[in-house]
Amino acid sequence: MVEFILADKKLKVGDMIAFHDLWMPSLRKLLRYILRNRDYTIERTYSDQACGEVESKRLTTWQRLHNLASAVGRTMPKSDAWLSDELRYPWHQFGLNNMVFIKKQSNDSRDWRHFRPF
Repeated sequence: MVEFILADKKLKVGDMIAFHDLWMPSLRKLLRYILRNRDYTIERTYSDQACGEVESKRLTTWQRLHNLASAVGRTMPKSDAWLSDELRYPWHQFGLNNMVFIKKQSNDSRDWRHFRPF
């Protein structure tokens, strides 16, 4: 988180930053924070197929159940107040691979009290 905040201060609007090893929960949480609280968009994703890893596109039973639970949860009134984003929008729904590039769309001009759960 600290490294991202410091790198963000150096980036100009339109610059990109890459994140690798998105299998790690800590990096997934950081990326959720950035996408929810900063003005960044996903530009590209890359898998490690070039490195010999084979990525499965089929969903596991757990992922299918998670998708069903999240779809039902999102239909409930005020679900954003009582369900975490991790349940409402499971990581596998992002369709991201092991590496992602995000692009800075604007400088941070949020009020110092701004926060969106991630």
